[in-house]
Amino acid sequence: PDPIETFDAAERLVADGFVVLPYIGDDPALARRLEQAGCAAVMPLGAPIGSGLGIRNPHNIELIVEAASVPVVLDAGIGTASDAAPAPGRRRCTAAPRSRRPPAARPRRTSRSGR
Repeated sequence: PDPIETFDAAERLVADGFVVLPYIGDDPALARRLEQAGCAAVMPLGAPIGSGLGIRNPHNIELIVEAASVPVVLDAGIGTASDAAPAPGRRRCTAAPRSRRPPAARPRRTSRSGR
């Protein structure tokens, strides 16, 4: 995602009364600015979308999680629930425990984009 355009769009959407949940790279400064702009959550990419590579930069994800006062939704590039297990701040992860189909019942990978 383009960080400058994402920030500009988020500011406009928040001003217009939208609940904004932006997808961003693993940039702690951008995450902080989006939170200050009024975003309801930030969604940093764990890895390139569709790659299934797991978390590529856990240090930056940890910085985002520790500084955030809004939910942080780690997404993209996570191939399985076990890839997210070592994620910093995983105490905030709620999708798997609330799922109607627990991770163990899901297929390991449904697609391997680009391979």
